[in-house]
Amino acid sequence: QQQQNEDQQKQDQQKQQQQNQDDQQDQKKEEEQKQQQQNQDQDQQKKDQQKQQPQPQEGEKKEISKKDAERILQALRSKEKENQKLRAIKLKGKKKVKKDW
Repeated sequence: QQQQNEDQQKQDQQKQQQQNQDDQQDQKKEEEQKQQQQNQDQDQQKKDQQKQQPQPQEGEKKEISKKDAERILQALRSKEKENQKLRAIKLKGKKKVKKDW
């Protein structure tokens, strides 16, 4: 009888351990679901904020950073230099011909 009592206690302990593990897994799943829901809510809030921000219209000026403006200006300058070189080469190729008749 003592052996049966010990076996019963071991089974009860195993059942309790299994129940505890199941409870922990359930809690983890619930926490993961909550986290996913929070992430989805945050994503939705970001989308909503982007929609609410006024989009610049065609007539409005867009602000650009100083670095971007300098890059654009530098690109325009270098392009202008290239165009001047090409024009100079074209002009050298054209010579006025005097009438020889």
